[in-house]
Amino acid sequence: MSNLISEFFDFNGPCPDNVPNCQELREQYQKDIQTVRDCGCRPCAETRIKVKYMEIVWNAFMATLG
Repeated sequence: MSNLISEFFDFNGPCPDNVPNCQELREQYQKDIQTVRDCGCRPCAETRIKVKYMEIVWNAFMATLG
């Protein structure tokens, strides 16, 4: 799992092939993070967003298996 998640959050590399809609998810993640930063929210708000996307990516991957 960690490799898949690491690849998703590595914006210098390509999206993992086994994550449906990966590019769209990356773009939305970056928008969500920027919104939190623009509002001056605490770092824990960024962490909650990252965890949210970790779950989304993992669930998207798992859906491809079944």
